[in-house]
Amino acid sequence: METFALEQLLLYDNIRTDAPAGKAASLFGLLAQGHTGAVKDAGGRLRGDYYAVQRALLLAAGASADLTADVCADPPAGAASANLPAHTCWQDYICRLVAESDNLFSLQAERGEVSKPLAALACRETAFLRALYALDWEKAAAAMEDEASCVAVWDKAPSPWEGVHAALNMKDDAGAAAALAAYYETSGGGMFARYHTFHWDGGLIGVEHTDPVTIDALIGYRAQKERIIENVNFFTSGRPYNNMLLYGDRGTGKSSSVKALLHHFASRKLRLVALPKEKIGDLPALTEQLAPRGCKFIVFIDDLSFEENETGYKSFKSALEGGVRPQPANTLVCVTSNRRNIIKEIWRDREGQEDVNLNDALQEKRSLADRFGLAVTFSAPDKSEYLEIVKGIARRERLDMDEDELASLALQWEIRQSGRSGRAARQFIRHMASKTNEGIHN
Repeated sequence: METFALEQLLLYDNIRTDAPAGKAASLFGLLAQGHTGAVKDAGGRLRGDYYAVQRALLLAAGASADLTADVCADPPAGAASANLPAHTCWQDYICRLVAESDNLFSLQAERGEVSKPLAALACRETAFLRALYALDWEKAAAAMEDEASCVAVWDKAPSPWEGVHAALNMKDDAGAAAALAAYYETSGGGMFARYHTFHWDGGLIGVEHTDPVTIDALIGYRAQKERIIENVNFFTSGRPYNNMLLYGDRGTGKSSSVKALLHHFASRKLRLVALPKEKIGDLPALTEQLAPRGCKFIVFIDDLSFEENETGYKSFKSALEGGVRPQPANTLVCVTSNRRNIIKEIWRDREGQEDVNLNDALQEKRSLADRFGLAVTFSAPDKSEYLEIVKGIARRERLDMDEDELASLALQWEIRQSGRSGRAARQFIRHMASKTNEGIHN
């Protein structure tokens, strides 16, 4: 087998067309044949290819959330320190390409249903992937007389692609292919391996940084959270579930509760797709794109309401239930709103009409909310609940204040904020933490 003939890849097309991978394959193909002189030629194309790969790897490492944690203080060390796994920048780059490859094998594996012919093809291609992963960049650096600045051998901190590293480190192709299939089944493939949160704008756009809020960090509203978690547990377990409407007073944690589900069910391939109101007519197109995937998706429409003259709710209502195309079993629609009926009612809906017409008009406007099998109310907390939320957040943030003073100031704060809510409580604690730190610094 020609080890570096990437044009033979049928499944991993993203690797076949990847410029750094292609340049590395060409470079090591010549090294394998002993053409070190061509590599060392300062005016040669291969010398340029070598440095092009190093620049690409440096750029990929710099795009990491925390470069200082990802790369050793002494980059050219070659071997990992005691606190870091034995991954290099090059190996991590290849693993990312493998993880994010959206091909027939990764898609079938994501759904847990790889066919025998496809498994055999994946086994063949895994040989190429393992060869790329194992390229000896210390040998290339020596040939280039560049041991001091070879980014490819820099050590990497723990990687998000640990499962792929483990697969490509295996000694046989069949075992590696099976391990890759298991990785896709548990972690998703393509863009769903890299991103957990998406924004819809005529297509899926991955969101790099997910809101870190967790269920435990949301103080209060225990009954509401339990109902939501139970329904999403049904959803992610493949049991019957309901679309959800979370409604009630502003600042009570409706949106935060939805975002927190992403972390609570992270091990079940749950993904969150934010669908803006102005794109709500795209719901059928969105769910059709998500339907073939093996992940579970919450389609999240935040702060939804319709004014009296808007008619977009009709197509949305049809898409939820009653349309020709059923909602895919791997999507759950979750809407937050400040009002139960979503569609604004005005007094003239109730006046100056025949009784029959009045009832028809009101039923039409209220029928959208009825499409949600689970409706959960988030009401503004009373004084006691509000103070419990304040105290809970203060304990979590380690704010050292007398409880009576804290309560007194919190009540003054909520008056200025025009109402009690979890949001007002968080803002108050943030303000008090800043004042405390200011006092310490002074």
